[in-house]
Amino acid sequence: MSHRLDKTRIFRIAAVDGKTAAQTTIWTPTADSILVALVFVPRTVTGLVSASTVTVGTAGAGWNQIVTALVLGSVADVALPATILAAGVLCLAGTAVKVNVSVVAVGTAYTFDVYAVAASV
Repeated sequence: MSHRLDKTRIFRIAAVDGKTAAQTTIWTPTADSILVALVFVPRTVTGLVSASTVTVGTAGAGWNQIVTALVLGSVADVALPATILAAGVLCLAGTAVKVNVSVVAVGTAYTFDVYAVAASV
């Protein structure tokens, strides 16, 4: 199956607080879509002792159906942000895809951006 470039979209959620255990909606597809990739980029990091661990999913009970656990990096890692390829993950229309901070960062401040690349089917 191939996808046309004009059907591919990038969604960005800016400044997710990695020091707070919570879920943040990355994107809610308006049509059935294939999630191609997720990219996590550290944004504001000060006094870091340990980074956040995140999961990504479409339903409660851990929000981990797409990414089971990913320990994020520090601002020094921005040149090589954590990228998770999620090729072939079908996301149904109207079903929110959320990032869940499952383990909070320890430090003064820790925020990160999330980019999702998806193609409509």
